[in-house]
Amino acid sequence: MSNPNQAKNSQPTRVFVCDDHPIVRDALVAVLGTSPDVKVLGSASSYEESVAVLAESPVDVAILDIHLRGKSGLDIGRFIREKYPSCRILFLTAFVSDEVIFEASRLGASDLMDKAAESQDIIDRVLDVAAGRSFLDQVRLADVFSRLNERGVLTLLSLGKTDRHIMALIAEGKADKQISEEVFLSSQTVRNRISRLLTLLGRDNRTQLALLMNSLDQVARPEF
Repeated sequence: MSNPNQAKNSQPTRVFVCDDHPIVRDALVAVLGTSPDVKVLGSASSYEESVAVLAESPVDVAILDIHLRGKSGLDIGRFIREKYPSCRILFLTAFVSDEVIFEASRLGASDLMDKAAESQDIIDRVLDVAAGRSFLDQVRLADVFSRLNERGVLTLLSLGKTDRHIMALIAEGKADKQISEEVFLSSQTVRNRISRLLTLLGRDNRTQLALLMNSLDQVARPEF
């Protein structure tokens, strides 16, 4: 729970909000505006708008909707982690998948909240996150990693850039020659890599590799 005396001891927590649904975004800004401990410095509906707003107004906490049209909230989180490493990240989503939790943890996000949370809960969580608390606890993460490992997704998400690209092209039904042209490798090298991927991911054929890729939460797919 946040400290009720925070406003007496420090400046209000500076917050940025990104959500591509205007009603939700405006509601979040309005809710946060009811707290004297919080000051919303900007809001946006997309990755591009977020980059522009954050350049003008660095903040303490960024509240990001994960499932945006175009680049996702995870992409914004990666940008923030690179450009503004001291900014805390709080993700909001209506649907939480293991892949999203995994990516959020890799980004060093402080929390991942359900959009249906009560107004006061959101305010309290923002203040707690600003104070340095993290709510992605190790017990929850251990369960997520275990499930991802059983599905083969943990290994999939940890592949190098070229192998991720090859996996994405397999999921699109591309043949070896087409893949080789897109990743700038010989057809034989591509076949060798696919053979290694089958072994690494515990699959028997390309169809199973494609099914594994297509089982991913779509928000994790841009990484491929």
